[in-house]
Amino acid sequence: MTSDVENLVLEHSRAMRADMTEIKLKVDELAGSYAGLLKIAASQGDATVRLDRRVERIEKRLELVEA
Repeated sequence: MTSDVENLVLEHSRAMRADMTEIKLKVDELAGSYAGLLKIAASQGDATVRLDRRVERIEKRLELVEA
């Protein structure tokens, strides 16, 4: 009976290790996706700032706002 319990514990330990490995892979994948999203958000923020500056210059040239 003791060997049955030991085998059961080993079986559960192996299953848990396999699950943990799968979780680690998914976390790594999510971290990579998150980093990619941060880069996209930063580039969009930069583009927005550039567009704002261009609009300001156009408004000043057309005298739509006070300089």
